[in-house]
Amino acid sequence: MNNSICFWSEGLVYLAKKMNDSALAQYEKMPAGKATTIDNDDLLKSYAYAETGNKAKAKELLEKTIKEDQHASTYRIAQDYIALGDIQIALNWLEEGYRIRQLQMFWINADPAFDPIRNEPRFKALLKIMGLQ
Repeated sequence: MNNSICFWSEGLVYLAKKMNDSALAQYEKMPAGKATTIDNDDLLKSYAYAETGNKAKAKELLEKTIKEDQHASTYRIAQDYIALGDIQIALNWLEEGYRIRQLQMFWINADPAFDPIRNEPRFKALLKIMGLQ
């Protein structure tokens, strides 16, 4: 297994427990760039920075990745924008993820990163067309 995934997973646990310093320590162990063929470590780190309040660093990594990785996960980009509070931009990326059949979209109804937008009409409409309502 890719070590990045281990660091990311452990970091998510720490984020859920509001143990931000421990979460960031895990994310800092991840290298820059691609974690797997469907993930980019910088997008995963961006989410952690946004969730822990360092929105400037989160946005910097997010924008850099969007610019440099044309195959970056629309799903992960949407997660980052939600954590940054940019809901409409996040929904644009989710709709694009559906349009291009982004592999990770099947997690959308279970992933807690999307809890802040569950009542958004566009999110509900997306779940409906995906058959996940």
